[in-house]
Amino acid sequence: SARAMREDAVELRLKQAEEELKEEDWEVRLKAIQEVSQLPNGAAQRLLDRIVDAAKGDGIAEVRAGAARCLASLPEPAAERAAAALGEALKDESRHVRARAA
Repeated sequence: SARAMREDAVELRLKQAEEELKEEDWEVRLKAIQEVSQLPNGAAQRLLDRIVDAAKGDGIAEVRAGAARCLASLPEPAAERAAAALGEALKDESRHVRARAA
């Protein structure tokens, strides 16, 4: 059926994006995040941990911003989980900064 074909295409794109998020080239990582955020039915939720990691710690500001936009576009429960994970990361980072400053 057409729906099964669409679901297969989404699944394939998620698998590709998961690999692309590991790429050295930041433009590849950003494009993967942007494309995943366009997938139907909040499919990006399936890569939530990877996208949160990109939002928290990618070395390139554009990738962090793209990941944050992707997370903000997710359905409520997933967006809340992502926000909580990002909040924890910020708390950890501020603890490290204070420890280094001391």
